[in-house]
Formats: sequence, structure tokens, C-alpha cells
Amino acid sequence: MSAGERPNCSFTVLEFIDSRFRELYVESIDPNSDTTKFVRSQSSCRTDIIRWGAKWDSNKGRSYFLGHKREDVVKKRKEFVMYMLDHQDFYYYPIVPVEGSLAWNIPMRNKTILFSHDESTFRSGEMAATRWFVSDLTPFYSKGRGRSIMLSELMVAHHECDLFRLSDEEFARALADYPELQEDPSENIKYFKNSATAYIEPKKDCYFDNDTLLKQFRRFFILLKYRTAFTDHKFEVLVDNATTHATKIYDITKLSKSPGTKCIYEAIEWEENGVKKRFNFILCLKKYVLF
Repeated sequence: MSAGERPNCSFTVLEFIDSRFRELYVESIDPNSDTTKFVRSQSSCRTDIIRWGAKWDSNKGRSYFLGHKREDVVKKRKEFVMYMLDHQDFYYYPIVPVEGSLAWNIPMRNKTILFSHDESTFRSGEMAATRWFVSDLTPFYSKGRGRSIMLSELMVAHHECDLFRLSDEEFARALADYPELQEDPSENIKYFKNSATAYIEPKKDCYFDNDTLLKQFRRFFILLKYRTAFTDHKFEVLVDNATTHATKIYDITKLSKSPGTKCIYEAIEWEENGVKKRFNFILCLKKYVLF
């Protein structure tokens, strides 16, 4: 039992067992009993978990997504790098002179401002150093117990600002012409002041799908023409995973951690360049973890 003495049994598990017991065995509960005490102790629940075949171990061997060496990916990456090198004189970008002070390259012709779109999801307690493992039932993705928040940023390579936003005066003019820029309190998507950078209200499984991403970019394109410093410039936008913002169909939290173990999906289907494709996921699990 030494293995069961180290980890603490989750308070959520204690609550679940207590509530289910009181729901199923109402006649066995003394109405005068102390309701603040659980029907089964933490140490007893921990012992049960170990008897069921679970073990407390290091949370290693985390998810790793293949694809960066794929032939088509390598080809596109080279094309992208060469394009950026060929056009570097047209962009604003920071440079470090010999004396160490930061300066900016200011283009003399074909002035182009480069925007970069990126997303980050922040989860409460996303990755713990240790966790419970139950043979082939261990989830592929160890999700935090808390809520998450997803941030979708629009960064700009320009010496006047790093995140795209308008001044109060510029935004007032934009709002006068486009009243729809006024935020709707009923929507989950929220915007930073005078900006197109957005986030989704903290909750479980929040996600920027096609609809929310298009709303964000519509707002961005409207605000862009009101930024005085960007007048008479060309614009290029690098969009993060532009073809993947579809409604989530396959939940990664329901996939098993190890190859050859249980999986609720028999196959995955997607559309690529207008062609529907299908991948037999069960067969894949025997050798690889792919998406």
C-alpha cells in the first residue's frame, strides 16, 4: 500500500462518490448525519483506485503531432521563407546595430506592414508532473480541472506598436461609421480595447471556430483603414492554421494515451482541397498516433 500513500485522491472523486451514494441509497442515509462528511474517506477511495488497477506515475510521453517533415509541408515552408527573404526590404522589422541599441528597418518603397495572427489556449493546471494511470483507459490528453481561456492575437511588425489597436480618437471615428463594432454582451467573444485582438470567455473547451474567427477578421479589416500611421501602406497577414478553424468534431480528451488501446472513434473524416478523405483511426493506433 506504500504506492497509495503518496498521491492524494481527487476531491472531485470524493464528491462524486458521496453524491451518487446518497442518490442511490437514500434509505441508508441517516437524516441526522453530518452532511459535511463524505460517506467514504479519502484513504479508502485511494485504496479502491489502486485495487482497480490504477497507478500513480510520472506524466510523461505527452502528445506529439507529426507532419513537420511531410514533403508538401517542407515545400511550402521553403516557398514561404524564400518569399520573406525576397521581400524583406519592404517590411518594417527590428534590427540590432553594433552598439546594441534596438532600431527598425524603415522601407523606402513598397512599404508593407506585416501582421501575424496567433492563438494560445491557457488552461488551469493543464499539465501535472504526476497523474493516475488506468491501463488502456488513460486519456490521451491530460486536461486541467479548471476553466480555460483562448486568446486570438493580431500582432504587427511596426515601430509604433506591437499589437494592433487604434487610439481612442481613431476608434471613435470607426465606431461612428460602423456601429456594429460596439460589442454585444451576449456573445462569448470579447475584444481588447480599440482592438481586433480577442478572447473567449473562460470556460471549458472554448474554441475559435470559423464563425468567431471570421468575425474577428471582419472587425480587423474595418479598423485597419482608420489607423493613421498605416496610411499608404500595403498589408500582408500571416494567419495561424487558416484551414483548420472548423467546428471541433473529434475531442482529443476522449482519445487514449497509448497506441493499441481503446478509442471511441473508428475513423476520422475531413475535407482537403474540396476532396473528402477518411482515415481508419483504429488501424492507425496500432503503430502511430495521427490526426
